[in-house]
Amino acid sequence: MKKFLAICLAAGGSLTAAAAGPGSPGALQVSIRPNAQLSTLIDFSYLSNNGTYVVSSRIAHNERVTKNVRYPLAPKAQIVYLNNEEYLVGAGETLILEMALENIIQSGKERWGGVGQIAGKTKAKAMKHMLPRMIDSAYNIVDAAVPLETFDRDMAAVRSFFNASVEAAGLSADERALIIAYESGRRLMHKQSYVRSHPEAGKMEGFSKWYYDEFDIANPHFDGIAHNIVLKQIVDAWWVGRKMEDPKLADEFEMVDLMRFAKAELMKQEAAKVWLYSETRYRQFSTAVKNVYPVLNGTLKPYPQKKYIDSLYKSYAVMDRGLPMPQFSTKNAAGKTVKLSDFKGKMVVMDFWANWCTGCIANLPKFKAIEEKYKGKEDIVFLTIAWEEPGFDELWRELSAKHKIEGEHNLILTINRESKEYQNFFKVISLTGVPRYIVLDKEGNYLDNSLSILLGEKVEQQILDFYNEQQ
Repeated sequence: MKKFLAICLAAGGSLTAAAAGPGSPGALQVSIRPNAQLSTLIDFSYLSNNGTYVVSSRIAHNERVTKNVRYPLAPKAQIVYLNNEEYLVGAGETLILEMALENIIQSGKERWGGVGQIAGKTKAKAMKHMLPRMIDSAYNIVDAAVPLETFDRDMAAVRSFFNASVEAAGLSADERALIIAYESGRRLMHKQSYVRSHPEAGKMEGFSKWYYDEFDIANPHFDGIAHNIVLKQIVDAWWVGRKMEDPKLADEFEMVDLMRFAKAELMKQEAAKVWLYSETRYRQFSTAVKNVYPVLNGTLKPYPQKKYIDSLYKSYAVMDRGLPMPQFSTKNAAGKTVKLSDFKGKMVVMDFWANWCTGCIANLPKFKAIEEKYKGKEDIVFLTIAWEEPGFDELWRELSAKHKIEGEHNLILTINRESKEYQNFFKVISLTGVPRYIVLDKEGNYLDNSLSILLGEKVEQQILDFYNEQQ
């Protein structure tokens, strides 16, 4: 460990750097050398001149060179990303990157190499713009599976290396504050890895002091980290510690507490955006979404991310309890057209599944078992609806017979990418994956837009409660 850190500390050479002054915009300038092995996209993530996150891509083609492509940077110190490689750039500086494909590594992934320099008038150490990468490399070699004493010793060695690197790099006040915030987040993420390997650590005396040592979620300088996923990872690591302190905390309070305590606006915006996207994708218009959105709406500033959050919320709010599910029609195994309106006056429980979804198929017998408990009742109907590509009708019939779900209520909804009606239906119900279980009241209104995919006693009780409400 010490040998590695010493090598890193000695690695920087002299470069030129521009310091155009506080408030001056900078730039990211990129040149890509061609390579006959691959045509691919290189992703850049940075804070643009208006302070929002921008991700741009450029193709590195074997017959073409992209020279001196410039991206304007916000007039502040920031950490920019090139294919997840980090560079520290000061306010008003231009980071010049000359990139070339080095080789193709396992799994078909490419490895890019390059020369980076800060263009301008004054002298600076190469170590400066390499600091984020050096921090990551150092923490990556700290083994999270070792005993706590060894882990703490190795983490302390990294901290000493970091402090020495910061002193040697000749940073401005803003650059120093940003890299300290970045290192604290990276350190917290590695402690998160440790407690996942050693869950008993959460019970040790002084856990909070150890876990959050020199980390502050209210640090405003997190806004200089120009990568939404990295920001969300830092927030998640912070939340793991909160949950270790109080296991009864509901997950939805991650965003509520973040809005209360965090001072970095872009961190809040990006974390909320990622959280809402994930929550709605997998749980649709859940109770957590309904509870958290008013907090987000009342806290976040009108950034582009906030506009996305508002739009996403509204697209799922149409599935709130008591609102009507859009009408649709399809066919059953006998070829008969079946409409949702055919079941008016009955509570409807729907199972959307597909032949390629092993979890869906495993749940079919469980869904059938729940249906059997309502056998003979005329005011409730269970629909199995296969979501299939064209040409899979025969496979659908075979699977239906195998799992004993044949009958007039076993339906197939064939994907039709040319139909606006079809596209609008799936957009409105936000069918982003299967299995998906939806419950409607006797008027065709939502009772639950997404029951748990873990079909068991809890789901059975929910369905029974809904049924009793309808009597």
